[in-house]
Amino acid sequence: MYKASHLFQEIRRLKRKAADDGKHLRIEQRASRVFEPAVVACEHVTEKTMTATINFEGLYGGLGVLPGYFSDEILHHRDGLNALQDFLDLFNHRMFDSLYTIWRRSQIFLENGVDAKHPENEEMDQFLCALAGIPGDDHAPLYIKCLRRHHFTLFQRKEKTVLGLANVLRSFFGDLSFEFEQHQERYIPIPVFQRSKLGEQLTLGASGTFLIGSRIRDINGRFNIKVAQLDYAGYMRFLPGGDWHELMGGIVRAYTQDQWACGLSLELRAAEVPSLKLGAHRLSADCWALSQPSTEPALVRLGGSL
Repeated sequence: MYKASHLFQEIRRLKRKAADDGKHLRIEQRASRVFEPAVVACEHVTEKTMTATINFEGLYGGLGVLPGYFSDEILHHRDGLNALQDFLDLFNHRMFDSLYTIWRRSQIFLENGVDAKHPENEEMDQFLCALAGIPGDDHAPLYIKCLRRHHFTLFQRKEKTVLGLANVLRSFFGDLSFEFEQHQERYIPIPVFQRSKLGEQLTLGASGTFLIGSRIRDINGRFNIKVAQLDYAGYMRFLPGGDWHELMGGIVRAYTQDQWACGLSLELRAAEVPSLKLGAHRLSADCWALSQPSTEPALVRLGGSL
């Protein structure tokens, strides 16, 4: 099973490579009576096709299912044209291509870093939508989009990482640049029932129960996401009330499972900072009092949490 999985991964790689070069992939078997160590023996590229010679269970060769004299006939054929081998490779190609298609469709996703725009993943999107009874992307709830657009294990793993969240965000927001600031300082209110009171039996030390004050400093429970180099239209969509602000908040909460608070900062490109027009902008949102065009990006740190 391990060798089969390795073969299918190689076929997938070769199919993508051939598609990028505008060629068709042709799969043939290696005519050999020995057990080769490599799954893909060689690759041959012509003007219109890419031919991959593989070592796997097929019709002939050391792992073939046909009687050995078929392999001997192919091996003993010395000239460049071998009608028997070409005929059998028609079935080999069809068999390997069908097995690969079955394997690909049985895998929810094939890799950790999933490109949502890839045709293979768009096909799986349709399967998941059908299972959920949802006609299309426009009507899909956020949790379905998260499952469709990234690997399930990123949401299932107990360990949540900045890299994982960044990959999820990029699958939704395309080429936007995200910067993460960890260990943001904040002060958490101490619940009333946990505050120290005179007359109670209190203890000192690292694990003590004696607390002075109504809040406590915390540097592990909050991080900040900075969306850099935004144009004006994108900046407006990330402001509270915008569709991207709501979408990002839902993605962050779904991925982190509300284990941490998350702030949001927006960086508007200098050339996109608008001039002040009375009545046309919102104070503290998209309003800058400038006497001349801005030469530096505008950084806005939104209050509260996503």
